[in-house]
Amino acid sequence: MTRPAGQSDGLAGRLAQHGMRTLDFPLIAIAPVTDEAPLRAALGALERYALVVFVSPNAVDRAFACYASVSSIWPPALPVAVVGPASVAALERHGVAAPEHRVVSPAGAGEEEPARFDSESLYAALEKTFGVDAFAGKRVLIVRGDGGREWLAERLREAGAEVETVAAYRRVVPEPPIAAWTRVHALLEGAPHAWLVTSSEGVRNLDELAREHLTAGEIVELRHAPLVAPHPRIAETARSMGFDRITVSGAGDERIVETLLSLASSVVQPVQNTPAQAPANPRMTDSNNSSSTTNQGALATGAAASSSASASGSASARPSYASSGAGSSAPLTPPPGAGNGRRGAGSALLWLVLVLVAAGSGAGGYFLNRKVDNLGMQAIQRQQASEQQTAALRARADQAVAGAQQVDKQIAQLEGKIADAQNSQQALAQQYADLSKSRDDWTLAEVGQMLSSASEQLQLTGNTQLALFALQSADTRLA
Repeated sequence: MTRPAGQSDGLAGRLAQHGMRTLDFPLIAIAPVTDEAPLRAALGALERYALVVFVSPNAVDRAFACYASVSSIWPPALPVAVVGPASVAALERHGVAAPEHRVVSPAGAGEEEPARFDSESLYAALEKTFGVDAFAGKRVLIVRGDGGREWLAERLREAGAEVETVAAYRRVVPEPPIAAWTRVHALLEGAPHAWLVTSSEGVRNLDELAREHLTAGEIVELRHAPLVAPHPRIAETARSMGFDRITVSGAGDERIVETLLSLASSVVQPVQNTPAQAPANPRMTDSNNSSSTTNQGALATGAAASSSASASGSASARPSYASSGAGSSAPLTPPPGAGNGRRGAGSALLWLVLVLVAAGSGAGGYFLNRKVDNLGMQAIQRQQASEQQTAALRARADQAVAGAQQVDKQIAQLEGKIADAQNSQQALAQQYADLSKSRDDWTLAEVGQMLSSASEQLQLTGNTQLALFALQSADTRLA
């Protein structure tokens, strides 16, 4: 039973009436939303909406727990829509039911259950009840868990409605207790059983938890185990996860019970004792009957029937001696030659014991020698592995030493190159100094020549303009 904790009690009670045992193994945990302010605000302004949709019984219970702080009476004029009969029952628990309130669900409250209970069927019921485009231009509130399908909201928006969605609860992946996992491990070892999964998210959580807690072989057994799903969409999700024995029961506990009973009848066969097979010992018969009844009551046993039949057969086949009188038994008289037969049998038994002891000793010695040899081989292999590791470490150490030497050599080469660079730099500086000194001397000589030319021009021609030009050129050179 993989419904959230506390939501399988009614179904478990019905199954118990039919002799089936159940294991509560929730695959979804319902938790409060982190912030209830949006939900409280929406429920505090119900007059704005023309319709309120609750997507699940959890949405109904969580919403009305929050609504209790606003009011204790649901507005009678505000229609409510739910997906299935479980949500209808949840509304009734909170005082919302026909005829005081208008509750819309697939096929309507109290009518025969349809084949499907989903958003598609609910939308068809809304169109049938209110008419096509009845909510155009009106507000519709959808109360749901965090996330979920958007199909109904999209269809209502396409019909012209202004849809608001608000979360009333959170779905989280639970962690089943160790005792539950222990029983699951035992069932997956081969005991006939079936899984009831009532949501696609539960199927995905089962696959996730199986990968964390089950072995590869147990996962294979899990995917071959019978799985009952109330809706084809859940079956499709399970099939995509690798489950290959899926039965669609239809919604509602009644159909689930019928499906599980059908599966159980195909697994557990009742024990029928014919007169020829009836055991001679009444006490053994009682024990077998009780064992058969107990195991038939469990969905997961078939071995008790075969063990009961074998026990009955062995009881009827045992040799017995007739009683000599009513109410008292005469001493058992062995047939003639029984003493010699017993002595011969005793000798044969003794020889058989001796042979078995000798054979056991030989086998034990052989296996002991094999074990010693194996231990010796393991010791040799470990020694060889240790030597290989030591050699590898030595090789690494040698490589490290060689690398260090190579680094020292490279450092020495770099130091030599640095010294050469410094010497080259000093030579270049000296050359630059020499070149600068020679250039200064040449400049002074050039200026002196200009002054001499200007002086000669003044003496010979008296051309002051030419002399002035020569002086200006000399001044520029000096600058």
